Amino acid sequence: MCLPSWLRDGTEFGEQGLDLKLDSCITRPAMFRRSTQELARNVRDASEQDRYRYKTIAQELLREAQEIDHDLIAWEMSLPPDWAYSTETRSAQLQKEMNIDGDRMFYANIVPIYSSLQQAAQRNRYRAARVISSAATARILLSCHSFPSHSFDADIWVRRERARSTVHSMIDDICASVPFHFGHFTLLRHV
Repeated sequence: MCLPSWLRDGTEFGEQGLDLKLDSCITRPAMFRRSTQELARNVRDASEQDRYRYKTIAQELLREAQEIDHDLIAWEMSLPPDWAYSTETRSAQLQKEMNIDGDRMFYANIVPIYSSLQQAAQRNRYRAARVISSAATARILLSCHSFPSHSFDADIWVRRERARSTVHSMIDDICASVPFHFGHFTLLRHV
């Protein structure tokens, strides 16, 4: 699968800085996900002899997954201080002041408050990329049980649970940000 140039390089549309860097980080998980889907499909129907070849491919994909995750985390760590966000704890008093009825709008008791909607959206794009990458990693690790001498990585189940935990954590963070996106919280103003 080849991504169109406008998707791979946002400079054509004037993107720069953190936005452009995130775009380059985001396109890789999409390509990676496709590779892991092909591997899972091929391993399922492979002969015993072919599984040795797929084991090598799986190891390469796991290395790529680590690189993708490292690049995504590096993007988040490179954010300047004005991209920091605070959190607001949901309370009955807060809901009353905001005229919000019950629990329908809230996923969690803590809601992140960002400096801008753009920053909230970019953080959620980052989180979505980590979901894609981590879910694909978990899929590879699950496929590994069908490889001959699948003990090529002694901590395979620990790594799979770590990937699944990342998926859940990122999804929780995305869902918790929904009230902010709907304007139920004031933008954080840095002084």
